[in-house]
Amino acid sequence: MKRWRVVGLFVLPLLILLAALAGVAFWGGSEGGLQQLARLAVQSSAGVLTIDKVSGRLLGSWRLEGVRVQTVDLDLRCQKIEGRVLPLALLRGEVRMELVHGAGVDLLIREDPQDTSPLVLPILNFPVRVAVEKLEIEDFFIHDETGVEFPRIEWISGELAAQRRRALLQGGEFRMDGVSAQVQGSMEFDGKWPVDLRGGLQIKVGEEAGAIPLSADFVIGAVLTDPVAQVDLKTPAKTTINLTCTDLFGDLRWQGETTVARVSANEILSLWQAKMAAVNPAWPELYFTEAHLAATGNTDGYKGTVRMQGQWTKSEVWPHLAALPPMIIEAELAGDTEGLQVPSLTAKSQTGEVRAKGMVSWLDDVHWQAELETREVELASYLPEWTGHMDAEIKTSGRLRGDVLSGELTLVALDGDLLGYPLSGSGELRLDERGLQVDTLRLQSGDSELDVSGTVGEEMNLRVRAEVASLANLLPEAAGTGHFQGTVKGSRKAPEFSFTLDGNALSYRETMVQTLTGSGKGVFSPQGAVEVKLAGQGLWAASFPFSSVDVGLGGSMARHHLQAKFAGSSGEMDVALDGSLETTEAIAWKGELGELLLHLDPYSKWRLRKPAPLRIDGSGVELAPACLEQGAASFCVEGDWRAFDDSQWRFNAELDSFACGLLYQWHLIPRPLEGRLSALLRLQGQGARLVQGEAGVTVPDLQMSAPDEDGREQILRWTETLFSLKLADSRLSTTAKSRYQDGSTIDAAIQIDGFGDLASSWDGLPLQGKIDLDVKDLTPLAFLTDSMIVPTGSVKGAFALSGRLGNPFLSGELRQRDGTVFVPATGITLEELFLSVMMKGEEEGMAVVLSADSGSGNIRVAGNVLRRDDNWRVDVHATGKEFELAHLTEYEIVVDPDLHIVMDAGVAHVTGRVLVPRAVIAVNKMDGYVAASDDVIIVDEQDGGKKGWPLSGLVNVELGKEVSVDSFGVKGRMDGSVAVTAVPGHPLTGRGNLIVHDGIYVVRNRALDISRGKFFFLGGPLVNPGIDALAQRKSNSKTVGVLVSGMVDDMEVKLFSDPPMAESEILTALLSGRPYAETSHQVSKTVQETVAGVGFERGGAILGDIFSGIEDQFLLNNIYMESGEEASDVSVMIGKELIKDLYISYGYDPFKASGIFKARYDLWKRFSVETEIGAEQTGADLLWSIEK
Repeated sequence: MKRWRVVGLFVLPLLILLAALAGVAFWGGSEGGLQQLARLAVQSSAGVLTIDKVSGRLLGSWRLEGVRVQTVDLDLRCQKIEGRVLPLALLRGEVRMELVHGAGVDLLIREDPQDTSPLVLPILNFPVRVAVEKLEIEDFFIHDETGVEFPRIEWISGELAAQRRRALLQGGEFRMDGVSAQVQGSMEFDGKWPVDLRGGLQIKVGEEAGAIPLSADFVIGAVLTDPVAQVDLKTPAKTTINLTCTDLFGDLRWQGETTVARVSANEILSLWQAKMAAVNPAWPELYFTEAHLAATGNTDGYKGTVRMQGQWTKSEVWPHLAALPPMIIEAELAGDTEGLQVPSLTAKSQTGEVRAKGMVSWLDDVHWQAELETREVELASYLPEWTGHMDAEIKTSGRLRGDVLSGELTLVALDGDLLGYPLSGSGELRLDERGLQVDTLRLQSGDSELDVSGTVGEEMNLRVRAEVASLANLLPEAAGTGHFQGTVKGSRKAPEFSFTLDGNALSYRETMVQTLTGSGKGVFSPQGAVEVKLAGQGLWAASFPFSSVDVGLGGSMARHHLQAKFAGSSGEMDVALDGSLETTEAIAWKGELGELLLHLDPYSKWRLRKPAPLRIDGSGVELAPACLEQGAASFCVEGDWRAFDDSQWRFNAELDSFACGLLYQWHLIPRPLEGRLSALLRLQGQGARLVQGEAGVTVPDLQMSAPDEDGREQILRWTETLFSLKLADSRLSTTAKSRYQDGSTIDAAIQIDGFGDLASSWDGLPLQGKIDLDVKDLTPLAFLTDSMIVPTGSVKGAFALSGRLGNPFLSGELRQRDGTVFVPATGITLEELFLSVMMKGEEEGMAVVLSADSGSGNIRVAGNVLRRDDNWRVDVHATGKEFELAHLTEYEIVVDPDLHIVMDAGVAHVTGRVLVPRAVIAVNKMDGYVAASDDVIIVDEQDGGKKGWPLSGLVNVELGKEVSVDSFGVKGRMDGSVAVTAVPGHPLTGRGNLIVHDGIYVVRNRALDISRGKFFFLGGPLVNPGIDALAQRKSNSKTVGVLVSGMVDDMEVKLFSDPPMAESEILTALLSGRPYAETSHQVSKTVQETVAGVGFERGGAILGDIFSGIEDQFLLNNIYMESGEEASDVSVMIGKELIKDLYISYGYDPFKASGIFKARYDLWKRFSVETEIGAEQTGADLLWSIEK
């Protein structure tokens, strides 16, 4: 019995375990058990939980359908929940589900106004590990009782595990329309549920509007009720956003803040920027150097502030925009689920200010209201040619109800000035069910005004009137008057139009028309008649004058003809187009270029070979081959552009059998050529990108005739001349070569990688190539340069090209062999010419060496050439010894230079020293050149050519012991030194002294000793030095002479003698040694030459004192000297007014022993008649004088 009791102690637990296993097997291993558990759960939930259908096994695969959970706060419905349990995991003390998948989840959130108690999160404790290997929720909808719906959540998935009071999430994924996220981390079910989640976020909302996708990494920490998040934004801009939330499940409050260092508008609205770049590759880009955003909010709404500093990038088309001062933008924002308010928005810079405020609401219908005001906006800052400023006030409001849009825009006031004329304007536009109503929109600049009024809708009644008192009121560089008046009336499907216009003396820049008249009327319908006429007189366009221009358009929209004729002294031009306008599906013009005649002097007559079909519609443009012919030559173009196929386009052009001699007839080259040229261009692209292309120019045989030194015609001939370009796979390959008749060759080949993007800069594209030059005989270069240089010998060189397109590098040598280069302008002969270029590195540039011999000396220029910041910088050192700089009859100059030359940013800076060891200056004729005096004004003076680089620096010029002068009767030796200073925009200045030694002045074979001659420079202009000179003659114990002092432009000349004598006796003694009476008729001439012989042009001032006494003695009105072109052409003139308005004078040239008699009679209003009788010429002139 005891044994059975003992056995029973062991058997009873076993029986209980077996019974428990049997219960587990029933509840977990059978579908009935699962259903029993589901019913038990539903019954115990007191109506909170309902399940429509249960299938499967708890410890296996199971499925629940029609699951619903209802509480006071929410109503959760789920179409189905599927799962699969791994039962063997129970043996490890773990509940593991391989899959839990829910689909069709709908969550309705209810608000209980009576429940104001704070949320208390429960403490959860999982005694065993619970794991879900794959949790999936598909199609999750969230909405509330007011009808507000959140976007549909397409997918939620992840791997979830929980044990005790901690849960882990791995591989979490979240997807909704345009938004996706990945997350992983942990959460504690204790207290306020601490969280630690990390992941990534991607938003692709608004890409069709041009918004760049947003991507970011985030970290969420703190506790679930008061989370803190850090979002590291990666695109469209790199920045960090800090977010904090308080009472997430109660009275929610949040705040966020971020600062962006630099962000481009292109990064935010890339599609908009790309479209603009497709239209114009140089479209400027707006970027913000700094942006700060801060916002706070709660469940009722939010408010925030924005502050940004913006600026434009550099653009080739609008370079001035990059130079504008920064623009500061500040805004205040507030909003909620019903709308957005902007209480204040300002954009301020030194060029003006814009202020705005407004709101937009979307609760029932979308409606808006806004006000905008501009203050002192400088127009020239944005449109450089339109000077002036503008103040404007604009108000707008409207509503979008369904598909019906209504609203109004009022130009309350427009004030300012445009191009120096008062600017004003006002008007109102309203949009309603009738269409757009324009209530007298008026704009006025100066005395010119534009008025627009009427209706644009199903019924049209629009009136436009423009009165142009002066086109200069509206356009810079424009002039003329005009009038325009037009109307559009009738049904929108077939509106009738009419207009008249006229203009007088119209001009814009270099285009002018003396008179222009026009009229038109018609109906915009397929069969409606259209008639437009324009006529002009006195047209000047593109340097071609036309006496008349007539343009006519007639027919209907379905079939019309356009004819334009230009005629005048420069030739004629005719253009004719025939076509039709289709409006069935989309507006499209289809027709052909039927006639094109160009007969303009001197470009011969070019005529269209045959009509060329042309189509223009909303999808693009297509032009069939259009060919112009002139004799055997032809020029053809064709192409197309597709707007919707990624903006693909194609353009081809071809020039065939073009006579090179026409280039000379067209004044494009200085000498006639013989040969036939062919060229082609084929390009294909997509938007602003070149995809592939090729271009080429070939001239099989080219000849030129040029005279040699003896005037005989020489024939120069080149063969196999070609230039080609090919673009493929973003690589541009260039080849150029030519062969001369003596076997001389030039060959070049260059490759540029990454080529094709028209919207980007090409400066950084890598390039490589080579240039080979082999010239057998340099003599023909004298013909090509009009003997500016006369070279002989040969030249051979080879260069390697590398670097980048914006910063290329050359490496190689160029050397002249067995020859010289004679420069007729300076008379020197250069020998042993040598050029060497070697690449040193991208940051160091190129090392350049240039050397040459001249006379008995040489010069060497060595240094670096570097491109940086869009500028070439040249830094070289020029040194030489006994280098012959000039070898002419008038000049022979030898120099020893030692100069440091830097050319950078458009300025040349020169420092150093130039020694002139030997020089001979023998100038005795000025070749008829006479400098204009300071009071001469040259009207309409044209720029003589492109100006050189501005010069700055300091150079010491030193004269050696062998510098001599033999000019205008002055002989002597000169030495000294002058420090020459150059400042850009100012004349050269000097500091130093030049002294004349052993100098004499010879006039009429009589010599005056220059006992003292000195030029001194005190820092003033180099052309106006100070003078201290003394020229004298000693004879018979008498000394006579001239003393000159002062500055060149204000000299003082004095006569002196020892012993003292009268000035007339001094002059006689200086020039002849005879008494005054014997030589008085030559005194004024000889004194002038004497003073000029010392080297000063203003010595005649002394004659005033001498001649004044003679005038008084003989009752003469004038005694003066008159000079001619040569230094010896000087006459002494005496004059007397006999009666009122009648004046006679007589002049005598003592060197030519000839006289001239003049008589002048004054008529009226400064007109006079003057007669002249002399040995060499006789005549009469009608004169008109201007009083200064």
